[in-house]
Amino acid sequence: MIFDWSSVASVIHPPLHAEGDNTTTAEEKSFKYLKKFCPGCGIPHLIQNRIIGGEKAKIEMFPWQVSLRDAFHDNKHFCGGTLINPRFVLTAATCFLNRLKKGQLFPAKRTYSVLGVSIIGEEDGAIVRHTRRKDHIFHPEFGFNTFKNNVALLELNKLVKRNDLPRPVCLGDKLDYSVGDSAIATGYGTTSAGILPENRFLRTMKTKIQHDDLCGVALTEYSKGFDPRTQLCTYTRRKSVAWYDEGGPLVVYRKGRYIQIGIINPYTSTNLSGGYSPSVYTDVAKVSDWIRRWADRPTCRYV
Repeated sequence: MIFDWSSVASVIHPPLHAEGDNTTTAEEKSFKYLKKFCPGCGIPHLIQNRIIGGEKAKIEMFPWQVSLRDAFHDNKHFCGGTLINPRFVLTAATCFLNRLKKGQLFPAKRTYSVLGVSIIGEEDGAIVRHTRRKDHIFHPEFGFNTFKNNVALLELNKLVKRNDLPRPVCLGDKLDYSVGDSAIATGYGTTSAGILPENRFLRTMKTKIQHDDLCGVALTEYSKGFDPRTQLCTYTRRKSVAWYDEGGPLVVYRKGRYIQIGIINPYTSTNLSGGYSPSVYTDVAKVSDWIRRWADRPTCRYV
C-alpha cells in the first residue's frame, strides 16, 4: 500500500503556534524557564542500581515517561512518549495511524498525555496535559510503508512545572552509544508475545544494542524491514518491547543521567527460535536536529 501524503501535507509542517496565539510568554521566549527546568534532565528522583528486564518500575526512576491516552476510546493508554522539555512530548508517528482504517490518521487533538504514573488506573497526583494543536507534527520524511524517520512531537496545552514530579529526559547531540552497550526501554506494554490485555504497570527492559547487520538479517521477514540509516535495534534473548510500548524511550545511562537514544517502533512480532525478535527504534541522533528545530526552543540537551 502506498500512502498519499498529499491529503495531510498541512500536518507535516504546521506552524508551532497558531496565528493570533499570544499564549507564548516572555519567559519562554527568553529561555529563562528552560534554563531553570533543564538542569535536572535525565536525573531520576529514585535510583535503582539493579534493573532486570520485565521488572515493575516506579515512575520516580523514569520521570520523563508519558502515557498517551485516546479521549475517544475510554481514555485508554495506546502509546508511550517522553517529556523532552516543558512544552513537548516526543513519540512515534506510527502511534497516530488509524489501525481500523488503514492509510488514515486519527486526530492529534483527541490525544492527551499523562505524566507521573507508575500504575495505569492508580493516578492520584498525575499530571495531565491535553494536546494544544489539532495538527500532527511529523518528520517530513516519515515513511508510512517503511517506518523511516518514525518520530512525532506533541505540543502540550500547558507547561510542565519545574516543581512537578515529571522531569525531561536528556537528548544527546551525537551518537551516545556503541554496539554491545546496555540500554533500557520503558513502557506500559504487554508482558508476553502476541496481542494480550494491556499491562497496567510501568516496566523496564534491560537489553543490548546490536550491530546493524544482525538486525537486518534477523528482520528480513518483518514486513517493514530494517533501515540502519534511521533506526537502531536491540536484542536480548526472550526480551522484547511489545504492544503499547510504541513511542516510548530507549535510554542509556551516562555520568549520572539518562539520555534517550531511541524511540520504540511498533512491535515486530517475528520469533527467533523461541527467543522473540530484535526490538526496533528510531535513532534519536539521526533526527535530533529536526526535533530541536520543530520544538521551537532548545531541548534539554546532554553535552
